[in-house]
Amino acid sequence: MDTENVPKPLLYQFAKAYEEDWVCFGAGLHQNYFFIPRTIKATGHGTKTVWGVNLQGADSTDWMSSRPAVIEQRQRAHEDPDKYAKYLLTKIQWEVDCAGQRMRMIKMIDYDEDGGVIYSGQFDEKLAEPVPDTNAEGLVCAFCHPRTRITFRDLVNTPLGVQVADKH
Repeated sequence: MDTENVPKPLLYQFAKAYEEDWVCFGAGLHQNYFFIPRTIKATGHGTKTVWGVNLQGADSTDWMSSRPAVIEQRQRAHEDPDKYAKYLLTKIQWEVDCAGQRMRMIKMIDYDEDGGVIYSGQFDEKLAEPVPDTNAEGLVCAFCHPRTRITFRDLVNTPLGVQVADKH
């Protein structure tokens, strides 16, 4: 697999996802959505928080295959498209209630290749039941039922790994 043309910050994120066994819970818009198990924290009211990462997808032959489409999508979605020319990833903090099968997004932060924050938002929504057959439902399922988990390592080491993520 040729990684020569992959920006070093992106390659670092792929390596980190592999090393830390990030858990895939969904995919869309040329990205795979992961949560980072080492960031799980219990709250005082019986739920847990976890940080997730939206990371561009890669097929088994081309690590850069999704990059232009991801950057273009992010540029269209924001007021200052020039900020997204070097978009790297999005981090999202989630709160999950396994007993009630509910979740909510707490924070969302977009980063560029230099580690700079492009966008940051706070969300005060209440916990809600996820819509069926969505990435939110995938998060609750993968988070609350460890036997269903597919990790970044699984995606890299499985032929047609991207298809595995889409079926999650």
